[in-house]
Amino acid sequence: MSYTYHKLKDIPPNREIMAQSRAALQHKLVRAIACNIVIPLGAESLRVILHAIMFMICAVAELLFADKSVLSVVLNTSLLFFAYLLNICCFTVGQIYSQLGCARWYLTNNDGGNPEIFSCFKYAFNRYISFACAIFIGTLIVLGKTLLFIVPGIIAYLDYAMVGFCMADDPTLGPCEALKRSRAIMHGHRWQLYCMWWRFAGWIVLCIMTCGIGFLVLVPYIISAHAVFYRSIMPKPDEESFSELPTVTGKEALSKRANAIILAAVLILFAAIAALMVKVIPLLLIINS
Repeated sequence: MSYTYHKLKDIPPNREIMAQSRAALQHKLVRAIACNIVIPLGAESLRVILHAIMFMICAVAELLFADKSVLSVVLNTSLLFFAYLLNICCFTVGQIYSQLGCARWYLTNNDGGNPEIFSCFKYAFNRYISFACAIFIGTLIVLGKTLLFIVPGIIAYLDYAMVGFCMADDPTLGPCEALKRSRAIMHGHRWQLYCMWWRFAGWIVLCIMTCGIGFLVLVPYIISAHAVFYRSIMPKPDEESFSELPTVTGKEALSKRANAIILAAVLILFAAIAALMVKVIPLLLIINS
């Protein structure tokens, strides 16, 4: 089903949306920069610490099995593999956690509130599982449509661009309903969001020329603009169209289909890991013999 809550002429033009985002960041730019740095740095620190621990375990195993036995090769290979897998997982967790916390901060800030960074990321911690499921399912849909053809993949990505803001705005929204709501409110507004992305292209080039330092200011500007865009296309609670939005909450939000997709993906991941280990370990044994 398609939803059209606003005509395009009722949505502010991109230049006005970007002007509102700049106004919302006045006198709060330092806090916005801190919001974008604190949690990613924390996640990165955790990743480095866990990575170091895994390599220490590998070093101890190397000392205990210095004879290069089959057990030594299998143990070290397994530990190294899971060290890199843990590295990727920590990075992904940090990115997802940061995205939801930042969305909450910018929505509150743009609404005229005085958001606290700690409370926003505490909210992200409480809603992390649901948001991670929404990102995972949305990514599968986008990748599937991209494999069919590039254009459907771009359209799907635009459809689900507001998932983070939907979940940051409604604490009772489940992952499947967040995907449905994002797709519903983006109907008829994909092109405007796509054009707004291109407005940042020149700024991104300039930031690259500053060795990335400019991104400290540009990233808050981009997220704030997306928060304003979300508020522009999201119906108000007193509007009739608001009652038509998907609002299933709690554990019921994660449908049986979503559970089946997640379970299948996890099984495929473990099967891939097992197949990789079966292929890699014999090769390592041949090399070390």
